[in-house]
Amino acid sequence: MSDSTDRWPVPRWASEPFYRFMDHIGDLQSLLHVSTRGISMLPRVPDIVEVLARSDLTEDDSGSAPGRSALALERAHREAALAEREIRRGFPLLHAQAAITLWGAMENALTRFVAALLCNDEAALTTEAVQRLRVRAGDLLVLDDTARAEFLVDLLDRELAGPLRQGISRFEALLQPFDLSGTVDETTKKSLFELNQVRNLHAHRLGFTDARFCRACPWLGAAEGEYFAVSQTALTSYFSAALDYIFTVLLRIGRRSGWTHEQLEKHIEQQLPRVRAERPTWSFDTLTEGSAPARRITER
Repeated sequence: MSDSTDRWPVPRWASEPFYRFMDHIGDLQSLLHVSTRGISMLPRVPDIVEVLARSDLTEDDSGSAPGRSALALERAHREAALAEREIRRGFPLLHAQAAITLWGAMENALTRFVAALLCNDEAALTTEAVQRLRVRAGDLLVLDDTARAEFLVDLLDRELAGPLRQGISRFEALLQPFDLSGTVDETTKKSLFELNQVRNLHAHRLGFTDARFCRACPWLGAAEGEYFAVSQTALTSYFSAALDYIFTVLLRIGRRSGWTHEQLEKHIEQQLPRVRAERPTWSFDTLTEGSAPARRITER
């Protein structure tokens, strides 16, 4: 089979949700970089504000109310104190919010792909899992094709107990009826299971651990009732695992069309956008032009 770039192993309608996912997390990484740099500058702001405010503070000696510059200085000191605390702790709140966003982006990519599958592949509508769904005709008739597919995916997800599943089993269960589930690298699976647990912890318990979290992730060594800070190292592993899993799904889709693993890897390297931040600590050189990916897909 020719692997000419005139052909694309993954249909455009199928790859679009994953392009959007990669664009989104690329923006997220850039935002993290900009935010950490900006926060790191805040401790120096009070000194600047104080210099600028000296004249105003001198003129406003009535004692009745602080002047505008005095209020600005007070606010600068508060923000500087918060910034220093975040810097000292390693930006745990920023990383926690990024973890929540990353998991949500994965959910969006996979559910939007399955919805696109229902819209573009007639065979998908005939699968047993879809045929078993109980739907009122009136619920579907008022929807357009895209909304109808999204409605069915949401219904199928609930039918498969998706919201109750942990880690990538949530996504694998949704892909299985369409013969798109399969094996996943154990390191990737463990990282995404941890991401899911961390996401739930920070979304529902403000980051304070409970017995369920401690039992689910014993390798983290967390004690019940303590705040679990998401480190930059952990967040980097979550980003990397998310990319690996998305690439794995893309390989499955391509192989379904008859492409080999090697042909698919070549096309993914050439065609998918690179996800890379500006500084080395946020570097995701999974895809680089003219070279093999740093983290190659291991599923065969």
